[in-house]
Amino acid sequence: LSPYFLERYKDELHSIPGFTILWDIEPLIRDGSSHGMFLRLNEKQLKTLTPEFNDLLDKSDDKPENNIQELSKALTIISKLSSLMLESHKTIDKKHSYDENANLYSIVKTMEYMKENYDEKISIDMLLKIANMSKSNYIASFKALSRYTPIEYLTEIRVEKAKEMLFNTQKNISAIAQDCGFFDSSHFTSTFKKKTGQSPKQYRKEKAYKIF
Repeated sequence: LSPYFLERYKDELHSIPGFTILWDIEPLIRDGSSHGMFLRLNEKQLKTLTPEFNDLLDKSDDKPENNIQELSKALTIISKLSSLMLESHKTIDKKHSYDENANLYSIVKTMEYMKENYDEKISIDMLLKIANMSKSNYIASFKALSRYTPIEYLTEIRVEKAKEMLFNTQKNISAIAQDCGFFDSSHFTSTFKKKTGQSPKQYRKEKAYKIF
């Protein structure tokens, strides 16, 4: 799948249950630590999905985003894999609710929450309640898994969402700041510049306005 596909259909993709865990959170954890929630298909699942993969690959001359039938097939496969990831995550979460792996799944819940609610006011206390962990343990475990503190991770999400809006819309800076959960336009501008080296206006001017 090309980056264009993932960008063009990001809203539809992120509405699929399990997609955020499979495509956003798990790769981050895998890259940041030795932990991971790798999706493992059993023999029955593999036999069910293999023909669908082969069918898509046999007709891969056209990129999925350029062919409505191939697009539908690609989205169907992604949806099934995401659902399997979510099902696996819930099963293991329950299974390990009392052992040393519990932290991993508790933290993932908060990461998913931040991904889905970045535009709202999110506090450490809220995240601690979701994770059901002490503050010191939560922050230390979060950083060990992702290389970020919870606040740094939330800021990364908000800045990335702001980039998308600056690139794909004509919304003004204040509206984007509000839509991405920043206190105000001043806070947004200073945070964005610290992360990217450019002000939001400079970033928009360089990337130019474009709608997919």
